[in-house]
Amino acid sequence: MKKLLAISIFVLLLCPVSFADDLDIGTHASFYLPPEGGGNTLMAGVDATYRHSDYISLRGSVDNSNYQASEHSYSVTWLTLDLIYHTMGRNVIDPYVGAGGGLVDKKVDSDPSLTTTSLNALAGISMNFQSLVVGVEVKYIIPDTRYMETGFYSAGGNLTGGLHVSF
Repeated sequence: MKKLLAISIFVLLLCPVSFADDLDIGTHASFYLPPEGGGNTLMAGVDATYRHSDYISLRGSVDNSNYQASEHSYSVTWLTLDLIYHTMGRNVIDPYVGAGGGLVDKKVDSDPSLTTTSLNALAGISMNFQSLVVGVEVKYIIPDTRYMETGFYSAGGNLTGGLHVSF
């Protein structure tokens, strides 16, 4: 039920974006070391990015990760909204920095899931081809703002292609 509520909030946040003049849908994947321990873990998701101007964009994303650590099974879903500054404006090479926050829904074993608020900061670079955007990104994530020391880094890539909507 909480995941449904989180997804509903995400959709509501993106409703104003549907009237945008520049909206891109993409996918991304990254690796990270979970705060609970364990090895490299895959986090994958989809995102929608609204380019407000040459230098500013707003990105909403949903990510999921499943992993084993400390004899427990974890299933984590992130719902984030990031404000991104593109340092060179609209360009073939697009370095950027950003920050945002969101909700994290974490389920441990068969226990009920726990939803918390999160913060993140990011930096990346993209290469913009005619109908395809590829890039790499590093993100620092604090999954639970009640415990600021639980932050971790993720590093990965992103791909946007074939679905660019202009209104």
